[in-house]
Amino acid sequence: MKIFKKLILLVLVSLFVFSITGCGEKKVDNTSSEEESQVVTSQSTLANNKEIKIAYIAMPNAAPQVLINKKEKIFESLLAEEGYTVKWVLTRSLDNIWPMMDKDEVDFVYIPTQNFITYVTETSDFGGSDKYRIIAGSLEHDFFLLMVDSKIKSLKELENKTVGIVNKFYVEEMALNKQLENVGLSTKSMGGTVEIEYLDWMNKLWDNFSSGEYAGIVTWTSVQGAVEKNIPNSKLLLNLNEGEENGPSLPQNSLIAKKDLIDNKSEIVNLILKAHIEATEISLENKDELPLLAKSTYEDYYEKVLKAADYPKYSKEFMINDWKESEPTYDPNLAYIKEAYDFTVKAGYLKNKELENLIDTKPINEVLVELNKSPIK
Repeated sequence: MKIFKKLILLVLVSLFVFSITGCGEKKVDNTSSEEESQVVTSQSTLANNKEIKIAYIAMPNAAPQVLINKKEKIFESLLAEEGYTVKWVLTRSLDNIWPMMDKDEVDFVYIPTQNFITYVTETSDFGGSDKYRIIAGSLEHDFFLLMVDSKIKSLKELENKTVGIVNKFYVEEMALNKQLENVGLSTKSMGGTVEIEYLDWMNKLWDNFSSGEYAGIVTWTSVQGAVEKNIPNSKLLLNLNEGEENGPSLPQNSLIAKKDLIDNKSEIVNLILKAHIEATEISLENKDELPLLAKSTYEDYYEKVLKAADYPKYSKEFMINDWKESEPTYDPNLAYIKEAYDFTVKAGYLKNKELENLIDTKPINEVLVELNKSPIK
């Protein structure tokens, strides 16, 4: 009976996690349309028809600039003035977007920030390179959670225990460390006693947590309900953004660009940034619309791209509540990116690279000055 229950849990989690992390094994129907597509060519994206490909991830907290652009067509209008067309690529995380980036198939990507920081380390089997740079922020959100076994009463009890983290998302370990420091602890990469185990598949992570192999896991607000439902002995210990040193909100999504475009086609990067800034401002004026636009985009991916008849869904109430802590932005939060860089270097996850391999603020500051706005610092 225990083995049967584990098998049922594994199946349920696999179905759910596929929607959250893009780490499922299901084959994708590469059906293309104006708004939803999977790129199937490795040719230079600017080689023909001056087409610019911009990818974004199907997720509950999708990039607000993309969501508002569905109505306003800001990018299309601005780039058309200079003879460019825009191809939007709706995809999922890691197992899809990273291979696209490795093969130069997309020019710009709205991507989860912790996702991109890991990509740059080139330590994941899903992919990694030095081909892209953060050029702007997109969305800040209060989203990292520490869930633990119900017997755990405090952070102090994690001493000499193991915490699981999915997909080598190193900034989640960084966030955990900042909380552990408050009780005199740290993870082993920082010289402490709390063991961190990284797994590429969240269903295995959840299975290990359920069986007692982990004292806790780092997860996200969008996943909390599923963890509590599928792992009854789990509970939320704290939001890792708690405290002045952590938040209240941190970069969830960033806009990245090909380094080759930054270096050799700066006029295109500047056009994208102008559209991005305008879309951010309109998003801030229409924040109430973003949750349902995100819900619709998420559902479109599963129904129109994957042709999925059954997939994990989010209620209107959940989306509205989760977006309350979200803030559209074009500021990449340089201080946070630098902190993440310093942590990944000190922990040994990032080697032989500089901060400039992660982020380039020169393009956005040039555009902000041109628009008579204050540069980011």
